Amino acid sequence: MDRFLENIIPLISVMMVFGIPLAAILTHHQRKMAELIHGNNKQHSNDQEVAQLQEEVRQLRERSSKLLLEVDDLRNQMRVLGSREISDIDRETQNRLQ
Repeated sequence: MDRFLENIIPLISVMMVFGIPLAAILTHHQRKMAELIHGNNKQHSNDQEVAQLQEEVRQLRERSSKLLLEVDDLRNQMRVLGSREISDIDRETQNRLQ
């Protein structure tokens, strides 16, 4: 039993001398890897959010273009109707004067 303790004590001391720093290095590495993985997921989430916002902007531009075209068409129709009304009023006025 004495011989066993004589052999195991140096082995335990060597394991502690090299094991503790090795465990610290591995723990640090694992922590860094976890940060990278979670950071990439966050980046991926941000990329998806940016893509979604870009799609919304595209849709808004499309809608605003359609609305501008409709407003322009209405404005043209109002001009046509307005000129007709003015010409009708002019005719009525001319007829009254005769």
